[in-house]
Amino acid sequence: MNNIIELFPTPIMNIPIPKGINLDTNFLLNQEMRKDELDDNGLYTVGEISKNTYILNTPENKEIKYFILKNIFEYGNKVLGYDYNEFKITQSWISCKKPGQMHDTHTHPNSVVSGVFYFGDRNEDLPNITFHKPQSFSFPILRPKEKDTKYTNTEFELGLNNLILFPSYLQHSVNLNKSNTPRYSISFNSIPLGIFGDKDELTELKL
Repeated sequence: MNNIIELFPTPIMNIPIPKGINLDTNFLLNQEMRKDELDDNGLYTVGEISKNTYILNTPENKEIKYFILKNIFEYGNKVLGYDYNEFKITQSWISCKKPGQMHDTHTHPNSVVSGVFYFGDRNEDLPNITFHKPQSFSFPILRPKEKDTKYTNTEFELGLNNLILFPSYLQHSVNLNKSNTPRYSISFNSIPLGIFGDKDELTELKL
């Protein structure tokens, strides 16, 4: 179909983490985790997350946090077109999808820029992150999975120790882990620091 014009694509930033940045994998893999629970269909729909949901605030992660903030600033200002001098990581946590676990489609509320990177073992059988276009109609339209296209869902293959940044409103999910290897990642949310809205329009918010 040569007459398709792709207007206003959603920008996703993919950055390899330099080898010189210290990442204490042993520290991350030994964090206490909060267990997932089965849903009504007998599926694990979130996976396990660390009980520490400020994991990037630990001294062990000082270098990687600085690297992430630097790229959030570049992404927020140069790509998304925001006008802020500083961003803050609000929460950050380890996510684990063990064999038989997944993560349902979701967004990250109370955040502007979100991100994730994989660590630990990585093989081709581990599930990737999938981004979903939000439903733009006021009533649901049937779309069988085999009808998915790059304009509705996009599976994003992310290598080990690659940082990905995306707008927090963007729906995403992780498919069922059908491998025999746990899938580990660190996820985080962030907001710009400064003034939101407008004083005269009574929408001002100072952070």
